[in-house]
Parts: sequence; C-alpha cells; structure tokens
Amino acid sequence: MRITLRIILILLGALGPLTIAFATAPAKTILISDIDDTIKDTQVKPAALSIAATASQYWHMMTTILSSNNSFIGIPLIYTALAANGVEIQYVSGGIEFFRALPEKFLQSSGFPKGRLWLRPNLSVKTEDFKLAQIQKIMLSEPTANFIMLGDNGEKDVTVYRKLKADPRFRNQIREVYIHHLYSNDIGELLTSDQKPFLTAADLSIQLLESGALTEGQTYQVLRTVEQGLSSQFQSIQRRTFPAFAPLDMSDLNQLKLSENQVQNPTLRALFRKIIKCLWLREPSTKTYCSGSFFSL
Repeated sequence: MRITLRIILILLGALGPLTIAFATAPAKTILISDIDDTIKDTQVKPAALSIAATASQYWHMMTTILSSNNSFIGIPLIYTALAANGVEIQYVSGGIEFFRALPEKFLQSSGFPKGRLWLRPNLSVKTEDFKLAQIQKIMLSEPTANFIMLGDNGEKDVTVYRKLKADPRFRNQIREVYIHHLYSNDIGELLTSDQKPFLTAADLSIQLLESGALTEGQTYQVLRTVEQGLSSQFQSIQRRTFPAFAPLDMSDLNQLKLSENQVQNPTLRALFRKIIKCLWLREPSTKTYCSGSFFSL
C-alpha cells in the first residue's frame, strides 16, 4: 500500500502543479429601452409644418399616450425573443411617475416582456438629466454586465447614450446602441457614428441577428410580421409598421441595402429584400404604402 501511494505521489510530482478549470458563466446582457417613439408610436416631436398639421400631430400624440396598444409592429416580438435568449430588460422613460399606470398597461397589453420600469419623478426634472442619472445607476449596479441601448432620435436618447459611451466607466460595457430614426435631421437629433439607426422592426432584427442577439428563426418571425404590416389594408397597421411622418431618403435605403448584403440566410435575405422594395415603392408625397402585390417581386 505504501509503495502504491509512493508511486502515485511520484507521478503527480512529474505532472507538475494541477490547475482546475472552472467554466465561467457568460456575462449578463441588459437592454435599456425608451418607450415613446422607440417602441410606441407616439410622435412626441411634431413637425412645425403648419398650424393645422401641427395641431393634428399634437392630437395624435395625446391620443397615443393614452392608448394601451400602439406598439410598433414587430417590436414586441423582438423584445420577447431577447428575453427568451436571457436578456434582462429595463425600461427607462421620460414619462412621469404619477402616470405610471399608462406605460405599465401599454407594456402589458402590447405583449412586451416584464422588466423594471423607471419614470421621471416629476416635471421639474429634465428628461435628459433623469435618463442619464438613472442609467448610470443601473450600470454602476451591474459592473460586469453588457448593455444594449435602444432609443429614438426625437427626445434626448441620442445625447444620453452618447454621454454614456463617452464615460470611461461605461464605454466598455455598452455593446450596441440602436436608434429608431423617426425624425429628419432638421427636427430630430443627429446620430453619432457608433449609433445604429433603424426604420422598422425588420432592419432592427437583422442588426440584432448580426450581433448574435437573435436567432435566424426569431428574425424570420419578425420579418414576416413587418411584411404583413406594410401590406395591411388598414392605415393604422401601416403607420405602426412604418410611420407616415418618418423620413425615407437615399441614405436610409442605402443603409437597408447594406444590411441586406450582410444577411447570409437566403430565405431571410429574400424576405428582407421584399420589405426594402415595399419601402422604396412608397410614394413620399402622399405617404401611401405599397400593396401586397409588390411582395411577389
């Protein structure tokens, strides 16, 4: 017995010190999301075209704020898929705490996954100051997490996310920044070079697929939903897929084509191409949408 033990000790000594490798859990990913104009059609920044047009847009804003189901088509699917993939979601909105019941009802009735909802304490606190401070608190409480930021170019999200990215405490934690490009540059905020614009849930899903946040199957479901929304006979569905007030110029279309070229799956690529054609064939002057017949192209 002593001989056997001595042999074992000699062999262990020859092998050198043992290193025990432990599998490390992947870092948590947290999605920070705005609500109005990012995932909900609110139009918080009416264009000053005329008194009548501005009044109409303000009326739309007020009615959609009170609406409990006015989400952009396909966005709830994306958020549900991200949550299923292990992404934690936290909603940071410039809405007022006193009206908490409204965004809570919207998120629930629209099918968004559960997540912490942060709202401004009162009107005396500026939206930009609130969002910046609140997101900083979240990031400081999760120093090892990766973050995905989603906002729009209408109300301070571009500025807030830029400041966070420039902060040396957080820049390495921010994985991607996606901005819903709903407003032209003369009305909305100008995006920085590292902020990725999206027009619909379709191109957002393609970008999330490229980053590894969504699977091909999840992306296909989003694309199909957007395709159906654009070809819907109901203007309310069309608007929630791609709002009539949103800009659509050659730079936007070129960005969509670049995204299409990155898609490796032929089924996804063909479906995304149909969506791009539908947007391209939209008549800009009357803001009409292409019919379902164009999807056969």
